[in-house]
Amino acid sequence: MDKLGRFYTGNAFSKLLVNQLDIDSPKHILDLGVGDGSLLSAALNKWEDAYYSAVDIEEKSFDESLQINFIKKDVLNNSSEITVELSNCDVDIAICNPPYKRIKNRKRYNSLFREVGFNNCLKLKYITADLLFLAFNLSLLKNNGQLGIILPDTLIASSDFELLRMDILKYDITSIIELPEKIFKKTEAKTYILIINKRKSSSNSTNLLIADTSGQIQNQLKVNKSDLIKRMDYSFNLFHLLDCNNGVSLAELGATIKRGRLSGKLLRNKGGAFFHTSDFKGQTYVSLPSNNYKNGELYAEKGDILIARVGSRCLGKFCVIESGCIVISDCILKVTLPKMFIEPFIHALSSDYGRNWFKAYSHGVCAKLISKKDLLSFKIDLSNSHAH
Repeated sequence: MDKLGRFYTGNAFSKLLVNQLDIDSPKHILDLGVGDGSLLSAALNKWEDAYYSAVDIEEKSFDESLQINFIKKDVLNNSSEITVELSNCDVDIAICNPPYKRIKNRKRYNSLFREVGFNNCLKLKYITADLLFLAFNLSLLKNNGQLGIILPDTLIASSDFELLRMDILKYDITSIIELPEKIFKKTEAKTYILIINKRKSSSNSTNLLIADTSGQIQNQLKVNKSDLIKRMDYSFNLFHLLDCNNGVSLAELGATIKRGRLSGKLLRNKGGAFFHTSDFKGQTYVSLPSNNYKNGELYAEKGDILIARVGSRCLGKFCVIESGCIVISDCILKVTLPKMFIEPFIHALSSDYGRNWFKAYSHGVCAKLISKKDLLSFKIDLSNSHAH
């Protein structure tokens, strides 16, 4: 990611996005945030006779023989000026790979959200640049126009944006394509292609697809729209389609889950022992000293199960505190539940179900994570245990 929050699209995935757009002879195509021009190049190869409007915060140069109207503007701060410049041109197709970063001054965008029917966005905890680019593209499209946009995992899978997904699903969504990890240089950002038509949805289902590293579609699911409010990604919905675990959730078993309060860096600076993701050594049971916690910090003690909540390499690692107590970092979730359920829980975490559960539920743009809310839904099969 550069200083403006931009990742650049690989050619294979630019071609994949453009090939999902099915308007035969578009007259006007818009690219908000041209970047390195990969999406624009793919579109030009498919629709060479179309007229293009290309917007970017930085100066760009194009072959004079091409029908490209370049607009040097900052989309986040000059949207009204861009709207005026495009007011005489109906936009048939919009293509976009927006920047991914949080936005501070949110109130000035409320009218844009209302214009495109994203009223729930007024209730979100925070808003992001990618969300604003999504809304702005929809506002510029003509009715029945089509948008192909690359969105981060946050908008597709985070519980923070369930309200947004409710609004998006009012539109006619052709497909949502899950892209492989690490397709952008210098980042593990998880991303998706959303193909959306600017018209009211007439279907109760949407196609979820998954692509390989060469930009080829591998598999497809048709999913009811009501199921996409929670999450829109292929992997999560496939897991639930195939899930045969009829066990009892941690929430139903009366578990409590707490997250450490301070980062590993802060705890290291404060001094004293603490438990971090680097302390998972493959041991299921861990014995610790019993006098190294401090008032005001969250600590784990005998019988608590510690689970790594963040990090692609350690996510889902776990251990049980057999004796002693220790402060935990904010990368750790502490699960406390009745003693009779500890062994069944450990068995479930070690099973194929447990490993697949963490793969399906993990989400995040730059680092994979698991939320406390999601972990409470983890199910334990008690049918073969002595727990009652």
